[in-house]
Amino acid sequence: MTSNLRVSRFIPPALLICALIPYIFSLTSYFLSDDFVLLDWTHNHALAAVPAFFDPNTFWFYRPLLKVYLWAMQVLFGLNPTPFHLFSLLVHGLNGYLLYTLTLRQKASGGVAAAAALLFILVSHHAETVSWIAATGDLLAVACILSALLISWQYMQQGKLLYLVLTALLFALGLFTRETTIALPVLFILSVLIFNPVRIGAQTKEKLMRTIVTLSGYGIVLATYTLVQLIGRTGSLVERGGLAFHSLDPESILLGIMDYIHGLLPGGSYLASLPLDVLRTAVWLEAFVLVAVAFTLWKTGQRLALFGFAWMLITPVVFVPFSVPTDRYFYLPSVGFAVFVAAAAYSLLEALVKWRAMRSPRFVGTSFTVVTTLLILLQLPPLLANEANWRFAGRASATVFSTTLRSVPDPHDYSAFFYTDLPLSLNGVPAFSNGLQQAVQLLYDNSTIAAASLTCTSLQQAQLLRYSYFFRYDVAGDVIQFTDKTGCAGQ
Repeated sequence: MTSNLRVSRFIPPALLICALIPYIFSLTSYFLSDDFVLLDWTHNHALAAVPAFFDPNTFWFYRPLLKVYLWAMQVLFGLNPTPFHLFSLLVHGLNGYLLYTLTLRQKASGGVAAAAALLFILVSHHAETVSWIAATGDLLAVACILSALLISWQYMQQGKLLYLVLTALLFALGLFTRETTIALPVLFILSVLIFNPVRIGAQTKEKLMRTIVTLSGYGIVLATYTLVQLIGRTGSLVERGGLAFHSLDPESILLGIMDYIHGLLPGGSYLASLPLDVLRTAVWLEAFVLVAVAFTLWKTGQRLALFGFAWMLITPVVFVPFSVPTDRYFYLPSVGFAVFVAAAAYSLLEALVKWRAMRSPRFVGTSFTVVTTLLILLQLPPLLANEANWRFAGRASATVFSTTLRSVPDPHDYSAFFYTDLPLSLNGVPAFSNGLQQAVQLLYDNSTIAAASLTCTSLQQAQLLRYSYFFRYDVAGDVIQFTDKTGCAGQ
């Protein structure tokens, strides 16, 4: 027992190290695309600017606490990207530890808990969520959800008012950071139904009352959050930041959910590549299989695996009516994926031992270590490849703006910067697809400067300002380099 306690002390730092290693070389990567827009919105260093972040009448998503975070980081560190990246890595590591703790709370072994945390940390889609500063809200939302769940379970067990207040507060913090935190009440209900089956007696009434009180606390927070937006905002609450709500039929919702399942489970990419007409038929067969799996997990008492499985199926509904999957949207569903895979793998090995009447006490532990190691190794190559793409884009962004600053150290007010051959994306990473003008304005701390990415043809047709600067870049292999200052021939 003592040795187990000693080992458990090393789990949190080990998880944090595992979270940092794949991303460590991106600490110095520069800002990209949407980063510049968000940084520009929160660039005012005066403390008096902070209350305006809570004004709900904005065309962007209502995420005031994310704006406060970006404002505070700029006050403390300016436009140095390293502290921003380091914060994201730390939150990602924290989420791994919270998942480890959540799994342990449901009486899983330390090995299952560690496997779930490691599988989650090393999901290949997380390169975007962790490496893109604009996706920090996704990291913080999951941290709030996991923390609130853990504390709500404490309230269910002990009934202390402090736990009730803390879980409601975390729900509020999450909602005001990233609206996907709205999944928390559903996940809480899910945990109560799966881990606290109904039994007749006084204890059942007590648990039911605490469940109702917890949901009431969440309801008050959600009502306040909605009311703030209804009173202070003009326009639709479900159409912001370029996303619009789409009313979908059951088949479309099911197809959307399966997009996430295909993106998380090994071998799912093959199914995702099938023609849409084939998927429309296959998705109903897949739905039948999913229901059968859920029923089997319930009947065999695999509550933890069922919880992860249901989490993986339910949370994509937050995204499906608004957008097709993008890598950062996998962050929340991947929590359930990690729990399900780790718990199901261990249970299958235990069942195999019982079926074959094996008496070796080490067989399950050793086999489970081998299986989870193989699963992690399968995840690593795509994760490292995705991370390399983000790292390259970050270096390219740094090159573009460092050469801009070096070539034009002191531009005139109302100058215009024209960039030709500047790629909107690099290897699928949004490098310069958004925020170019904000980037140049931040670079010189001058809001009068204009900037645009143009083709040579459109540049030749443009009505140029008196003070105009031209830049041209070539992307060759893994290098983006400044090639001339004229931009295009004849300019």
